[in-house]
Parts: sequence; C-alpha cells; structure tokens
Amino acid sequence: MKERVEYEETLDLPVGRLTFHTVLSPVIENNKVVKIVGSARDITEQKQLEIKLRKSEQKFRSFVENANDIIFTVDEIWNI
Repeated sequence: MKERVEYEETLDLPVGRLTFHTVLSPVIENNKVVKIVGSARDITEQKQLEIKLRKSEQKFRSFVENANDIIFTVDEIWNI
C-alpha cells in the first residue's frame, strides 16, 4: 500500500449490523512502508438516516409527480 485507502464496510456483529468508515494510511520511511495507521468510525446511524431520507424524498417526488393539483411553496410572507 503506497497511498491512503478509504472504504465503508457493513458487519453483522452480535450487537447488530454496524457500518464503519475506515481509513488506512501507510507510514513510509526510506521509501518503504514501515507500518500502516488506521482508524474506523461507526457511521451506522448516519447510514440509517440517509436511507430514511432517500425513502422520504422518493415518496414526496412520487406524490408531486402524480398530483392533479398545483403544488407550490411559500415562505412566511407568501413569497413563492
């Protein structure tokens, strides 16, 4: 490994299904990789929220695309 690597991985663990964002970076001395430093962050909640948001957007898009009425948004002083 000569450059930084990033990836996401979902694991089925005894505590449940978890998703991690992992970063691995080589430490190079004298043009040789002497070790690899890494970190992993639990992004399970973030991924679950992204899925919920995507489903909500799809539902709203379907509603708007199939509506027979005019749909518009306004702010508190009725600006469109």
